[in-house]
Amino acid sequence: MASAVASPKLVDESLWWDSFVGLFGELDKVPPSNDPPDHLVENLKRHRAWFLNSIAYFKPPDQTSRLALDSPELAVGSHRLLVKPELKKDALRVSEYMCLNEVQSYILVHRHPRISDSTVDGDDKEFLHSEIDYKILWVDESLIEGNLLMDILFLAYYDNSSSCNIEQWKTICSLFKDVLCGPLNIGKIAVSVEAKESFDVLKAKILLIVIETLNLESVLCMVHDEISLREGGSIFSVTEIKELDAQVSSFADSYAVEAGPLLLAWAVFQCLVLSLPERNNSTTLMEIDHISFVRQAFEVGTFDYLLGILHIFKDSDGPTSGFLCVVRTLMSAFVASYELSLEKEDETLIKILDILSLIYHGQESLAMQFWDKDSFIDGPIRSILYMLEKEYPIRISEFVLLLSALCEGSWPAECVCS
Repeated sequence: MASAVASPKLVDESLWWDSFVGLFGELDKVPPSNDPPDHLVENLKRHRAWFLNSIAYFKPPDQTSRLALDSPELAVGSHRLLVKPELKKDALRVSEYMCLNEVQSYILVHRHPRISDSTVDGDDKEFLHSEIDYKILWVDESLIEGNLLMDILFLAYYDNSSSCNIEQWKTICSLFKDVLCGPLNIGKIAVSVEAKESFDVLKAKILLIVIETLNLESVLCMVHDEISLREGGSIFSVTEIKELDAQVSSFADSYAVEAGPLLLAWAVFQCLVLSLPERNNSTTLMEIDHISFVRQAFEVGTFDYLLGILHIFKDSDGPTSGFLCVVRTLMSAFVASYELSLEKEDETLIKILDILSLIYHGQESLAMQFWDKDSFIDGPIRSILYMLEKEYPIRISEFVLLLSALCEGSWPAECVCS
């Protein structure tokens, strides 16, 4: 009688992951005007957990996974893997060097035979260099996928296809913190210059998503139209604002330069809300010290950091104009909230002008919006231009700098000349 075939060893199905490169390739082929096909939607749903916690889903070694490799076959959810002795040996070495779960290490060497081939006759030192090559490749691919995910998330909120409630905002804010200094800080193992730059872009994108979901544009509109907080249904309530303040305050002690723009955005949000008519629970809001957030933002060099990320976005792929608009709105909200000094020794105005010039330069749609007198978003920035005009010729260099950035397109050019 033939011996019974042993059942595959069942292991945690969350240990399995698919490469996202092919998935994003399919998404890229879908025309913007069309809905994704059903099979692609289902594929996205299946990978939702990995999209949200991809790096955290790579587990550390454990005894259960190690013992599972003693079985002739593994069942990782619906996936089956034959355990080959030579691959098992290399998987255990990968697990040791990378501090990675044994089953996930086996999946790696199973997918990438070159890792196994390089270790069959090699010594530990040689294998360590294979290991380093793979880690570099893994980091690079993770950053590519992360940046694509951030583009999708940004567009979902920027195009108003999704509204952000208090819980979603806190989740995105926590994600930003984890990327800066928590378990998602993949930048600490980025080796190549390209990987480090890609991680900088990733951090900047998450930052701008957090700022965009504060909905500063709506608050500026409420200020412009003199709408009370009670009547404006598109921003957070007083109770929620207190919750958000506690969340943002957790960044204040880190003095991370990347958190500076968030501190600044929160300060101007508070200042604008306090200027709304018929404030509900105004005493509660007055307890929040928005000036201290501004001070901390200045201490970490927020304007210099914004200049840096604008240069990065000018040279990168993705929804560049959308990111520029977020920074434009932040600058406009800041100007609307706080009085600018014209003193030469105060460099704040110069840095703001540098930021604005970089935002508007080469952007015809933004320049046209600036010269549209009905654009309340650009109103505070137009006040800077008029202020410089009144100072002519004392601030002639700053005046010309801003005008030169606002002349993209035939109609903006006419406005500049007149």
